[in-house]
Amino acid sequence: MRKPPPRRLDGRVQWIAAEKMMFLPDSGGTPVTIDLTRVPQHEYATLTQGSLVVVNGVVSYDGRRVIATSVMPLGGLGEQAP
Repeated sequence: MRKPPPRRLDGRVQWIAAEKMMFLPDSGGTPVTIDLTRVPQHEYATLTQGSLVVVNGVVSYDGRRVIATSVMPLGGLGEQAP
């Protein structure tokens, strides 16, 4: 089975809990479940509802979620300063 290609998603945090985030893409459409188990916690620890982020990762084999490799805050609504 081929490895899925990496993806970049731009959007906002709808909610975040433990190692799971619901993500609203800027492009519209349905919310996307983001698996954060491979992302260092410091990359998403300060995120809150409405935070602007870029998520890099791959779509899971079942197509039901994105397995993130990094989450980068972009600032703006919901973003907290360090």
